[in-house]
Amino acid sequence: MTSTTLKNPPTHIVDPTKMTPREAEVYALYRAGLTTRQIAEKLGICQGSVGARLTIAKEKARSQ
Repeated sequence: MTSTTLKNPPTHIVDPTKMTPREAEVYALYRAGLTTRQIAEKLGICQGSVGARLTIAKEKARSQ
């Protein structure tokens, strides 16, 4: 097994507790009462992506 190193590692530190703009958008729509399917249709993404973003956003919301 070989290890892989990044050619251009990030030079800034990202706070893992802060939501990305997309996570915040999905979370806001969820909090407004939209279903996963409705959010997916509104944003033009698949339901799986909504579910993944929502899971991450909920975790981040709990940690704040």
